Amino acid sequence: YLSDSSGVLYSLSLPDLVQSGYIFDLQWIEGVNGTMVANQYVRSDSSQTNSPIRTLITFNNGGRWRLIAPPDVDVNGNAVNCEPPSCSLHFFMDTSDYFRLGVYAQDSAPGLIVAHGSLGAQLSTDPDVYISRNGGITWSETLSNSWGMNYLDHGGLLVAARDYHQASSRVLKYSVDEGLHWQDYTFSNVNAYVFGVITEPGETTTIVSLYGWTSGSSGWIVWTVYFASVFPRVCTDNDYYTWSPWDERFGQACTLGYHINIERRINNVTCLNTRSYVRETNFEICPCTSEDYECDYGFFHVDGLTGPCVKDRDVSLLDPCATGSISYNQSSGYRLIAGDLCSGGVEQFFYPVLTYCCSSQQPTGTTGTTQGP
Repeated sequence: YLSDSSGVLYSLSLPDLVQSGYIFDLQWIEGVNGTMVANQYVRSDSSQTNSPIRTLITFNNGGRWRLIAPPDVDVNGNAVNCEPPSCSLHFFMDTSDYFRLGVYAQDSAPGLIVAHGSLGAQLSTDPDVYISRNGGITWSETLSNSWGMNYLDHGGLLVAARDYHQASSRVLKYSVDEGLHWQDYTFSNVNAYVFGVITEPGETTTIVSLYGWTSGSSGWIVWTVYFASVFPRVCTDNDYYTWSPWDERFGQACTLGYHINIERRINNVTCLNTRSYVRETNFEICPCTSEDYECDYGFFHVDGLTGPCVKDRDVSLLDPCATGSISYNQSSGYRLIAGDLCSGGVEQFFYPVLTYCCSSQQPTGTTGTTQGP
């Protein structure tokens, strides 16, 4: 459920959210405001037992949810036969048996999202690694099977170690071009089971630590790898470009009522951002569109995701005329998404409608007719 700007009235955003105890498959995507992913039960009856699971994404704080676009090709460049709505991309999240995989995004690397997922009509049991470089609009498969992942140097370097669930290894992989290409690095003299891939909070350094074990009797071991030497130089102004999270999204250049421009390193340029790098951003307010509105309290999407907002008969609303009022503002079924900054545009079409309690209380006055020429 999502609240209005006052935090008092809530309306349904997404039903049948996947949960296990107090854990829910719902995650905000850091670095891209308004974007969330969630897993939903696809129920054919009232039971959630053995119900298939699908993953959805929203770009406007839950106002509308969509299936996740599958990649065109797999990690080997072979065509993928997957077309929505019968087939889409789905993610392993917090309730999954692969509990440490999930969806990974950080404010230090805006637009870069790494997730373990599968293709099909529903979530399967075989994860591969997928990456989005544009805030979740498009995705590509970057590694087969499951890996422990982390970002370094503001997202300028990705590091991946084989998931201990699947195999031991003495080699990790790293990428300096946002997962387009990967290189190997031997971090241990013997095969190891890597449990975690960690770095300093903020992901601004080029140092990563792996922790795990080599055998049942070895105890915990930490390996630290320094990656500064893979960058031949420090970045200059010419190594960056201006990116907007929504320029590629359905022809809609604004989300939550504003358009933001973010400085990012060109992904095929191998240079170091450095720890002191400060990313340049600027934004401007946009005219309102239908994307800036969600269903009001007491209304819901007729098709459960993106259809028109219709009245929810299960929600009882107070009778505004019971207090003796002559008129009231009746909801159009929509309200501005909390935190949305838009101004102008189509906002007049979503205004509440002035409604009179009964015809006898409508304003009186002289009536008449005129005849045209």
